[in-house]
Amino acid sequence: MISWRAWLFRTFLIAIIMLMFVSFAKPWWTTDIDVLTNEAIKIYGFGIPSVLGDLSNYIQTDKTPFYQIVIAWIYLVSSMAIALMSTWVKGIRGKLMLGGVGLAYLLYALVAIFVVVSNRLDDFNIPLQGTTLLTMEYFNVSIVSNLRFSFYLACASGILFIILAFFRDSITGEKIGKNNTTEIIILQEVVI
Repeated sequence: MISWRAWLFRTFLIAIIMLMFVSFAKPWWTTDIDVLTNEAIKIYGFGIPSVLGDLSNYIQTDKTPFYQIVIAWIYLVSSMAIALMSTWVKGIRGKLMLGGVGLAYLLYALVAIFVVVSNRLDDFNIPLQGTTLLTMEYFNVSIVSNLRFSFYLACASGILFIILAFFRDSITGEKIGKNNTTEIIILQEVVI
């Protein structure tokens, strides 16, 4: 029989997995261009799926190819599956699986925004967050760019996976005995 503490752990885990999914499916970064009525560019956790009409000539090369979008979704589903499978793996391996998913997703989000997106925006002299005034031949265009809540949600879900992995034994009530002392030493070395 599974204890209520194990179900509590699984509930926390499923909640974090849901946060991970929602953060991935919503835009991480957007721009508002004053001459266009909608947000002109939306960058998701899986890339740029499509480009709006007038801007397509300028950023068509930045549109994420379909195969890369598929690979990103496969990564997400695989990560969620590994996180779920970690509930059936005992000891340090289960913790490392869960912590590894969290660390990988956190790094994925940070690298996507602060390396890939930021470097590409530098080519257009657009800041990651803020307002830019571009002077065109006959008029000025104001561009407002910002990180969205879903990016912060992605970072938070990665951190929450790591925290959940660290406190797994405390939540589930697993006893730490002689057989697990080496696991504690290994976990301390991994954390340090």
